[in-house]
Amino acid sequence: DYDINIIDNSLVRYPLEKYFDLELYICVNCINKFLPWINNIYIIVHQNQKPSWINKFSNIKLIRHDQIFPNKSYLPTFNSRAIESCLHYIPNLSEKFIYFNDDMYVIDYLDKSFFYNQNIPIISGKLRNTSLINLSTDSAHTNGWVNLSHLFDKEYILYPTHCCTPLTKTLMKTVEKKYYEHWDNTRKDRFRSKNSIPPIGMCINYNI
Repeated sequence: DYDINIIDNSLVRYPLEKYFDLELYICVNCINKFLPWINNIYIIVHQNQKPSWINKFSNIKLIRHDQIFPNKSYLPTFNSRAIESCLHYIPNLSEKFIYFNDDMYVIDYLDKSFFYNQNIPIISGKLRNTSLINLSTDSAHTNGWVNLSHLFDKEYILYPTHCCTPLTKTLMKTVEKKYYEHWDNTRKDRFRSKNSIPPIGMCINYNI
């Protein structure tokens, strides 16, 4: 068991082997504590990965990559954007769902209305002028957002804060269908590429 009150912060972000899944544990623990209205927590894993504390939570379901990738030839993958492009294929996923990275924490109670206006996701972020972004670092992350602005022909792109993102399966299916070539090219990249486009970014900018 983890006593998260005495563990140094650096062990959470850059853990020793003993604490390799602590970051995810804190994320899940906070969801159960502060978002009690969430029914299921799906954790996407590669093959037979399993957190050491999995049995402490009854509402967790482990989902393997091969359960959500339409084209199994794209596996194995080490590309978070490729995995994000398949979220809506999670078996039994609700129409409205909230996407977390393992280092995103809820630290107080939040009602459903914080995330959705009826069926419309509420996104926390800011508009960024992509023409002013410095691409000299050749960052695959940064290039992805510039690629998105070119695809949507928008000078300003809504750039989400580093927090959980409410989505709907319908929205993801709609964007995937309309921009399938770009979506699939991102999905087939085993590692994040500077030519890819962030699927979550595509969804949150689709109706703006």
